[in-house]
Amino acid sequence: MTKIKKVRGRVISGIGKGRYYVKQNPYFSLFKSLLGADPFLGTLNVLVEDGNLQIDELPHRFKPSTFGEIKYSLGRLGRLKILILRPMRSIHPESVFEIVASINLRKKLNLRDGDVIEFLVEVSD
Repeated sequence: MTKIKKVRGRVISGIGKGRYYVKQNPYFSLFKSLLGADPFLGTLNVLVEDGNLQIDELPHRFKPSTFGEIKYSLGRLGRLKILILRPMRSIHPESVFEIVASINLRKKLNLRDGDVIEFLVEVSD
């Protein structure tokens, strides 16, 4: 069973690999089917507040044969449908999550590193 959780986090820069992975077919197809639109080719990295979201709370797993496994969940940023994900192999601390949406969130919401955002995410009980 899933429940909705409100999460606060701070926007941070990633290492620039999100674009590459989002456009790879196994991920692109999954993200498109879940968002109902083509995903923006990039991710928004968010450092969540201590203990506010744990990787184990993300209820879904996806492990394509050609790329690494991710855990993910659906969510909302305002009225926009988003995906919150965490690559299982990552150089980031466990409190960093990536958000995929159908638009460039940094541009559309005028986000800069250090800005605090709140979003809703479906989590496992």
